[in-house]
Amino acid sequence: MEKISLHSLKINNFKGIKNFAFKPEGKDVTVTGTNATGKTTLKDALSWLFIGKDSNGKADFQLKPVDKNGDEIHKLEIEVEADIVTGSGDIVLKKRFYEKWVKTRGKAIKEFSGHTTDHFINGVPCPKKDFDKKIADMLDVDILPLISDTQAFNNLHWEKRRNILLDICGAITDADIVSASPEFKSLKAILDDSTISEHRKVLKAEQTEINRELDGIPARISENKNNIIVSERPKQDDYDTKMEAIAKKRAELAEAKSNEAASKKQMEINQIEVELSNLNHHYEMAVSKAEASATSELSIREADIKGQIITIEHDLINREKFIKTHKESLQSLTEIMDNKRAEWQVVFKTNSVIVDTCPTCEQPFPPSKIAEALEAIKLKKAKDLKAISEFGKEKQVEWTKIEKDLAQIIIDAHVVELDLFAKKQDLKDVEASLRDISIPVIKKPDTKKLDSRKEKLETEIEKLKTGSSEIEATINDQISLIETAIDLWKERQATFMATKKAAERVVELEYQEVSLAKRYEDLSKKLDLLDQFTIKKVELSEKQINEYFSMAKFKLFDVQINGGIKECCRTIYDGVPFNRGLNNGAKINVGLDIIDTLAEYYKFSMPVFIDNAESCVKIRKSKAQLIKLVVDEKVKTLTMKGE
Repeated sequence: MEKISLHSLKINNFKGIKNFAFKPEGKDVTVTGTNATGKTTLKDALSWLFIGKDSNGKADFQLKPVDKNGDEIHKLEIEVEADIVTGSGDIVLKKRFYEKWVKTRGKAIKEFSGHTTDHFINGVPCPKKDFDKKIADMLDVDILPLISDTQAFNNLHWEKRRNILLDICGAITDADIVSASPEFKSLKAILDDSTISEHRKVLKAEQTEINRELDGIPARISENKNNIIVSERPKQDDYDTKMEAIAKKRAELAEAKSNEAASKKQMEINQIEVELSNLNHHYEMAVSKAEASATSELSIREADIKGQIITIEHDLINREKFIKTHKESLQSLTEIMDNKRAEWQVVFKTNSVIVDTCPTCEQPFPPSKIAEALEAIKLKKAKDLKAISEFGKEKQVEWTKIEKDLAQIIIDAHVVELDLFAKKQDLKDVEASLRDISIPVIKKPDTKKLDSRKEKLETEIEKLKTGSSEIEATINDQISLIETAIDLWKERQATFMATKKAAERVVELEYQEVSLAKRYEDLSKKLDLLDQFTIKKVELSEKQINEYFSMAKFKLFDVQINGGIKECCRTIYDGVPFNRGLNNGAKINVGLDIIDTLAEYYKFSMPVFIDNAESCVKIRKSKAQLIKLVVDEKVKTLTMKGE
């Protein structure tokens, strides 16, 4: 490890110090003074020299001196110079910060134009980048606050503190613990697919689901028990007997309905109806034949004329569409030609305007140039008029053709209309002829005897039915009684089956309850093993970290109420958290303990300024140079003394 120490420090006009120099010569020293004499300013000055920030890490701190009213004092040069002792020799670093005042043209008084900073290495001016590189070669500026301020490490966010500690000693993995502890051997298979934390979540989720199911089982058991009704199962023989009885009664009913005498009479009625139907059919066929024979030729003629009329009407509709399209085309062409005539008149009446004077030099153009311009304008006008005229002629030819075609279409349409009128007249003549035709009268068949016989048979059947209705009613009543008995048997059977199903469901739920309880107990045992694993991990991790420190102890995990672990990083001394209740003296010594470990890890140490050092009775020895800042009301100016 390279020890970097302060041999001397010179300060001019830095914050509240106008001029001060002290030479610790690389040794531990004590700087004493009353409040506001500049003890902390020494610490800020060295920090500003190295990293451009004060000891609290602020870059925008009040660097310039201020007067009693708090106003900045201008036109002062602020200088900090330090003689640094390293393993490779001494080096003198200096920064000079000052205001730039510039006298501009036309003004007698200089004006403020900004600030500038000069950098020096061993008294030689150098660019800022060379200055920064020289410091970077000596130390890591990001680490500087951590190894020069006893409070800096514990002022970091806990995650940053934790990461630094794990970088120093290395983190213990779940696999490390499983490999080193036989009692956790069963967890090895889990680590192949997930982490201990993830497995805990899975087990907890399963326990939650089991709890949810267990909470619902008692209600379901109670519900099914309420559905259990004590009853005997109805006998199957009773059901079979009733079904046989109802089958017999339905057969008796069918026999009563199928009266043999009535059936024979109904068959005779059916034969009469067939005969009547045949007679009517022959009559209608004879009438149709007579009508067809008398009107055959005229009917064919009527159908032909109607077909021709439909064809002619369709043709006429198409011709009317052509007439409409041609008229619209003529209207469009007329508008186009009217617009072109108007355009021709505008071009024709347009007078040539010649600019005879140059707009730039205001000198008149030569007559020859004016004549050329005038001739060009006339030529363009003639071309434009000719183009308009030719376009108009083309459209006139197109208009004439369409007009001629339209006239022919109108003539043809008129011819078609005359043809349609003639065909409609022909149709009227044919229809009149059809009305005048005399169709021979066909005599209707005589069905009086058949109708009378059918009516007589229907009367006889009705009398037979009236006699069997009472028998059928009796049988129907008996069937209804048997059906009611069957329905009652089915209700008793359904009640019995529902009771049986509810009882079986109760047994099933009770078995499920026992199984879930056993599974919950197994999960609890697994979670208990994970709890033991977690505690072991916490113990080993914290033990490994704490072996690097003599005073400071670190708590890296909090064990949660639910058994899980939550990452943290708290510094503890004698059981008291660093940032919650630890006295200032203990904070100084614990901070030095941390600085020594960090310096060993980062392989360099820096001078450590200990503010309020009077609060610590005995400050521990450190590998770094210690500069103790002590408050003493009796000492009105900064005073240094060696150890």
